[in-house]
Amino acid sequence: MNQATSIHLCACGCGQKTNKARNGRFNKFCIGHNQKHSKSNSTSINAHSGQFQPGNTHGKGRPTGSKNNITIAAENLIQGEGESLTRKLIELALDGNIPCLRTAMERLVPVCKTRPIALPDMPRITSIANASELTAFIINAVADGIISPVDGEILSRSAERHIKALEVKDIEHRLTQLETTLLTKH
Repeated sequence: MNQATSIHLCACGCGQKTNKARNGRFNKFCIGHNQKHSKSNSTSINAHSGQFQPGNTHGKGRPTGSKNNITIAAENLIQGEGESLTRKLIELALDGNIPCLRTAMERLVPVCKTRPIALPDMPRITSIANASELTAFIINAVADGIISPVDGEILSRSAERHIKALEVKDIEHRLTQLETTLLTKH
């Protein structure tokens, strides 16, 4: 058979015909198929996402919190050597080794991601009626530069959640009063 009369099918087994490339030869795969991983392309019948499929009878995969064999081996090697390794790290850092100094400082004084927001004059919310006082206080504190806008946002969200909890408590109290009133009338 010559090349002009033969039919060239995709090498992944999908059954589609391949077309000619610029060099005149037929492509091994049809357009859109991954040449390295022909079984994982979207047009293939054998498409697989890499995750367990529904109805899998072989379990749910690796247990949560389980460690890799390399991690376990490294922990076993280091076990009992922590004190001497720490001492060596500190010695190298004191000798001027910048990466060791950086590592030692990150371990001794970790970067603070959040800090407490100190506002001693902040009004306490005891009912829905005085909720507007707190929101006005937070807005004024941001406007006056006492707290940052990010801290104001955090406080506003906390205040909003607390106000919603107070509203639910108020609705529950009113409902209980209505129930008792209705039960005493009947």
